[in-house]
Amino acid sequence: MHSLKTTYQRIEERDILEQLVDQAMACRTFLTKIVNFSLAYLDKDLNVVSEKLITAVEAIEVASGRSV
Repeated sequence: MHSLKTTYQRIEERDILEQLVDQAMACRTFLTKIVNFSLAYLDKDLNVVSEKLITAVEAIEVASGRSV
């Protein structure tokens, strides 16, 4: 019985880890898009870039359940 419980816990931990990796990859992809977008605005009005970065930080805060 102990072995089944341990196996179940490992499966749960693996599922949580997979979710975390998926979220990290999505975050990385999103941040890469923001960086590429920002580079396109080099030497231009950076207010648009600033707004995008603020939105990204707010989204990360909401996803993590914390606020900065």
